[in-house]
Amino acid sequence: MAEISVGDIPRGSGAATQTSKLEKVYHKICEKAFKFCQDYSRTMEFRRLCEMLRNHLRNMQSATLKGQKIPWEWTSDIVELHLQTRFSQLEVAVNLELWNEGFRTVEDIHAITVAGRKTPKPKLMAVFYEKLTRIFWVAGNHLFHAFSWFRYFSLTLECRKDLKHDERSLMASYVLLSALTIPMLKDSGDVAAQAADDELVIERNQQMAALLDFQTHPSRGALLDDLAAKRVTADVFPELACLHELLDVKFHPLGLVKSVAPVLAFVKQHPLLAMYSLPLQRIVVLRVVKQLSRVYSVLKLDFLLQLLKPLEGHQRRSRGEDSCGRSRSPRAAADQSITPLAAFASREPPAARSSRARSRSSAPISALSTFHWLWWTPSKRKQAEQHSWNRSARKPSRSTPLC
Repeated sequence: MAEISVGDIPRGSGAATQTSKLEKVYHKICEKAFKFCQDYSRTMEFRRLCEMLRNHLRNMQSATLKGQKIPWEWTSDIVELHLQTRFSQLEVAVNLELWNEGFRTVEDIHAITVAGRKTPKPKLMAVFYEKLTRIFWVAGNHLFHAFSWFRYFSLTLECRKDLKHDERSLMASYVLLSALTIPMLKDSGDVAAQAADDELVIERNQQMAALLDFQTHPSRGALLDDLAAKRVTADVFPELACLHELLDVKFHPLGLVKSVAPVLAFVKQHPLLAMYSLPLQRIVVLRVVKQLSRVYSVLKLDFLLQLLKPLEGHQRRSRGEDSCGRSRSPRAAADQSITPLAAFASREPPAARSSRARSRSSAPISALSTFHWLWWTPSKRKQAEQHSWNRSARKPSRSTPLC
């Protein structure tokens, strides 16, 4: 049997635009080309192939819009073939870790769905959303990662009536943890920049939601409401059943960390759910500080460290990996092994640190400033320190001699 290569696919308007009789042959060649690229890790050829198929689709759409006479129509069978080909393309893109190609393939699937006015079968859509969970996790988009898990779980329950109890509990636990680990604040300390970007982020999220058939205004609260309405928490592992209530319902800043510590230990020890341990711990710290800020105007550093002490055993990350499983530098791994408030104290400018050292046990700190500092990334903290040093160098205090 003759070998099939990427060059065998026509470069013009595509074999599928010439006659409907070649439709199945066209898609069969695409499937073999995908398999070749995956088996031999040919990323460059796969990109060329995706761009070629994208041009074919663009030419077919333009011919339809211009009213040109073409020997075929967007029938349900043709739409199904194109969707199956794009789903295979998306699967290979994920396996080869070509995330940009994965996003562009998602756009192609949406374009085919709109052109054919046909909703894909639930089984195909389940595979589609399963791939999206991996793409959005690597991209660091926790919001759409959680929505993808929710849609994947719903479609799986619809397609597989014989789903085992263990599989159902595992998928429901994925849905709950992915929803609870959606960040409540942006990873930035610049409040003005956050306000300026809010409208752009909302517009971008709405466009992405329309592209993926999600809610019009996706948000953490809306997703948690959907989980409660469909009783997803009733299917999770027993160790996670109370997590939503502890984090989002109860108000107990002094006992929150102690109540959540067993849940964090379970998540960290689970081989499949351990990826959520660090994002979940970050949400817990932010929730504690936010609740404290509603009760106290000032508080002592030692008091806050004592509240967060149960988290010390869960703070260390696996060396060389970040929250998404990507490799990190040894310095970054060492920075992340420090407890949050210890990092807050150790990363202050030397002048402020020396003045605080004289009365560390009794010096009150603002809960709001601690909250902002905990949310900053190491790079943001470094910029803040450098900015403080530059200002002190430009305007030295007259009462303090320069060393």
